[in-house]
Amino acid sequence: MFYSISNIISGSIHDNHVLYSGGLDGNGGGLYLEYSTNNIISNHVYNNTTVKLGGGIYLSLSPSNRIIGNVYSNVASSGGGVYSRGNFNYIQGDVYLNFATNDGGGINLGTGSSSNVVDGKVFSNYATNGGGLYLLSSSNNIINGEVFNNVASNKGGGFCLVYSLNNDISGSVYSNHANQNGGGLYLLSSTSNTISGSVYDNYATNSGGGVFLDGSKSNTISGSVYGNSAYYGGGLYLYYSTSNTISGSVYGNSATSNGGGVLLFSATYTTISESVYGNRANDSGGGLFLIDSSYNTISGSVYGNSANYGGGLYLYNSDYFTNTGWITNNHANVSGGGVYTNTSHPNSSFGNVSGNTPNDFNTN
Repeated sequence: MFYSISNIISGSIHDNHVLYSGGLDGNGGGLYLEYSTNNIISNHVYNNTTVKLGGGIYLSLSPSNRIIGNVYSNVASSGGGVYSRGNFNYIQGDVYLNFATNDGGGINLGTGSSSNVVDGKVFSNYATNGGGLYLLSSSNNIINGEVFNNVASNKGGGFCLVYSLNNDISGSVYSNHANQNGGGLYLLSSTSNTISGSVYDNYATNSGGGVFLDGSKSNTISGSVYGNSAYYGGGLYLYYSTSNTISGSVYGNSATSNGGGVLLFSATYTTISESVYGNRANDSGGGLFLIDSSYNTISGSVYGNSANYGGGLYLYNSDYFTNTGWITNNHANVSGGGVYTNTSHPNSSFGNVSGNTPNDFNTN
């Protein structure tokens, strides 16, 4: 459909197949809308395939459309269920069981897309990156729907945000899986996004079971992060990222190696204002593990965490650290029940560190 305005598409769209890949003709397995606005898709879109973008629905430069029906069991290269480069579109129906060989198993919001709203659930989709949703250079979108049981063979089991900013993720993100990084969410070079929904029970084979920030800044994670797991950074992994705020509780996460709750790698000016508790690392940094990360601040309590070294906190070459809360009742199997440092950190302030076992600090 080209230059279509105010149509109501009430019939189901299913079992269509687009095979030609030349030009734009390979896009939109079920429905193709370009320069079209104020259309309503009120019935289900399912079992469609395309060799390119938008297995179920493709929206190009098409604003203010409304998808009410469910979108499921569609296949594409990117955007298995829905691919959109439009603004002010509203996805109200559920998006599930879609497949993308590349990016965005359920939904792909492409370059220049903005101010879209996703209220439907996004679940049980699969892609290489962004099993549930993939946002590329996309801004000011609102994701209210739950995102769960999605799988990425690479990064971002639930979400993958790349060069994206000012997005608001308020729906819960849970039970997603990534074979590399970011079981729940993976943010690359993305700025000023807010994650206010809970992030829980996600898994990453490598790093960042709940959230992985890669070269990203000024993001706010205000939802609780709990019950996630990964090899490194069970709850959150911040990599070369700066000026991010973690204001939700981080608890009950686990890491096979380091950083049960939070791992910072060359990350600076991070503020953690809520409690970090009940996390576990098999090696070091049960609550938090900081490596080559300076000028970070914790104002919440760190308690009830465990590891071999640094039950509460492990600092590796991470001076100018500030703690204004309590580090207490943490346990290390070997040393540094409260805090373990690999060397002297003369410009750091550790605040109230007490009641940890077998000791509050290791001895260098």
